Formats: sequence, structure tokens, C-alpha cells
Amino acid sequence: MSACEKLILIREGAAVPLPYGLLKKKLSTALEYPYLISLFVNEWTNLSEPSLSIFKNRRIAYVKQIQELVALGMLQGQLRSADSKITTCLILSSMKWLYNLAVEDEKINTIA
Repeated sequence: MSACEKLILIREGAAVPLPYGLLKKKLSTALEYPYLISLFVNEWTNLSEPSLSIFKNRRIAYVKQIQELVALGMLQGQLRSADSKITTCLILSSMKWLYNLAVEDEKINTIA
């Protein structure tokens, strides 16, 4: 059993199924605090070494973590079966769109 599978999220006394709960938490955090993803979306290109290399390595690890959660969700039947890499790219693209909306002062419902 992987570390992700061992995690249990508790919300209002009920267990939230993994990895759906983790993905939802990541996305809701991004919506509540859009500045947290601003670096991930576009500001990272202004970094200089060694910060740039550190960021790139962390970004690769983050994307891999999301892809592993997506693949696990598909395996457990929480997410529809599809290509986990494409699904991960769709999730990350959606985060960029949501960030752009937040920057433009759009009201976004963080309860989904």
C-alpha cells in the first residue's frame, strides 16, 4: 500500500474517499488562495538559478503526485477510467483557467 493509499481525510466526521478528497483539497486551496498557484502558472519563468532548477524539480514532483492520485482514483473507481497523463494535464490546465478568472476578479464557488 502506497503512502497516498494510507492517508485518510476526515471531513465532518465522515471519511472522504481517496484520492478524490486529496484532489478536491488541492483544487479548493488553489481557488481560495490563487496567489499560491501564480508561481506555478506563469511567474516561475522569472526565476534565476539555482531557484529555477529547484522550482522545476518541485513542479515535476507535484505533477507526478497529481498523476499518481488520478491513476489511483481510476483504479479504485472514484474517477472514470482514461489516460491518467491526459487527465492530469486537464486538471492542471483547469487550475490555470481558474487562476486567470481569480486574477480578473471573477467570483468562483469554492464549494464543489
